Amino acid sequence: MSDLTIIDDSWHTIWRKEMAADVARAYAADSDVSAVVLAGSVARGWADQHSDIELDVYWRRPPRDAQRRAALARAGAVVHVDWATPPDEAAFRALLVQQRGQLSQIWPYEDFEWSEHFYVDGVNIGVSAFLAETLEQWIDDVVEHCDINDDKHMRLAAMQQAVPLYGADLVAGWQ
Repeated sequence: MSDLTIIDDSWHTIWRKEMAADVARAYAADSDVSAVVLAGSVARGWADQHSDIELDVYWRRPPRDAQRRAALARAGAVVHVDWATPPDEAAFRALLVQQRGQLSQIWPYEDFEWSEHFYVDGVNIGVSAFLAETLEQWIDDVVEHCDINDDKHMRLAAMQQAVPLYGADLVAGWQ
């Protein structure tokens, strides 16, 4: 018989939700943040021992890189790679080895989104960030104008399943 304790899968969801709330507070400390929601398997209560934490952050205005880096620092993460000025292949590989695969990265604005991928206490956290007005426009596009764009539909479906961590009244209106 194994001496490993069996842990109910809900435990994986519970502690990840608590960590997500901590990271959400790190973003919400910036007055330019309108809302932060938990998405993915953790939001749905389906987390297992391999699950990452997915957060969506909605900004009032385009965030400066310094704001994004400050949020990560408040969350306890260190940025290793900023893809606005990417490292060469050898430097990237060396960082990857040095960080044992837990490489925290930020990406510049692309296709209506800013992205951050980082680790806090060894936990993989992904952030997709948008302007709040972009989401509001997409809601209007889909609901009022029958827009069939896949990206818009995926974002709205994610919002329907999201758990608000900051800006609950705003999120409730979007949902």
